[in-house]
Amino acid sequence: MLDKRYDELYSVIDEQEDRHLLLSLLQTELSKATQFKIHFFHSSKEDIVIRKGFFDEKCRVWETKQGKIAVCFVCLDNNDRIKGYRTATDIEHIEAMIPKTMEVMN
Repeated sequence: MLDKRYDELYSVIDEQEDRHLLLSLLQTELSKATQFKIHFFHSSKEDIVIRKGFFDEKCRVWETKQGKIAVCFVCLDNNDRIKGYRTATDIEHIEAMIPKTMEVMN
């Protein structure tokens, strides 16, 4: 069940059509998010893990040579302290906390 503060932004897709458009849209939406939760398969733990993070100017979304969607993001610990950059592949879904109004602050 999703946390009420988050909206589901990405879920596993099998369609190859419009993959470039999806990657671009995903990067745009993640950059708008205050923070997000990313659910992905962690190969060394052999389980689905959930990481909390946010996007900055160094983060990106791309397709790997194996055809997987990869997301590089700033990872946060349980106390919202920065742990560093992480990359997730084998993504199950992403929940994003996106403000209702995106006003530019000067």
